[in-house]
Amino acid sequence: MKLGDVLRPLKIVHAALIGSIIIYAVIGFVVTAHAHPAKQALDPTVILSAFAAAALAMLVAIPIVRKRVLPPMSDTDETVDLQREVDPDTSTMLGKLRGGLIMTWAMCESIAIFGLVAALLFQTGWYVVPFAGVAIVAQLFYAPSETVLGRALRGMRR
Repeated sequence: MKLGDVLRPLKIVHAALIGSIIIYAVIGFVVTAHAHPAKQALDPTVILSAFAAAALAMLVAIPIVRKRVLPPMSDTDETVDLQREVDPDTSTMLGKLRGGLIMTWAMCESIAIFGLVAALLFQTGWYVVPFAGVAIVAQLFYAPSETVLGRALRGMRR
């Protein structure tokens, strides 16, 4: 397997997770489209504030957890030969890279779930929009790229 073949499945998983965030928003709007909001025993402001705080905590936690689970990364952005064959040492590092990236994206996606839960709780689809928007921006910020692969390869050699 060549290094260039490593990125394709990661990009597919990344796109699928972004698609699931969009599906959460659709679910939030479809399920609540004909609902009549009942008189709330709880103030939505309190719960939304708690969800927003949890989402913010998740945004803060992502780079911390990411640094712990990804293989050591280099600070330089040199190009990588994507036609190079993967050796056994590189294969081990790539497994750790894959796992770390997928965990990062799952943490980003969890932000959208707060919005979906709020939409279902309060019977209005609009609550999912800001959470899904932040989740998609975070997903795009941590998108798989040749740069990430190259930094991991060079970090492995340190």
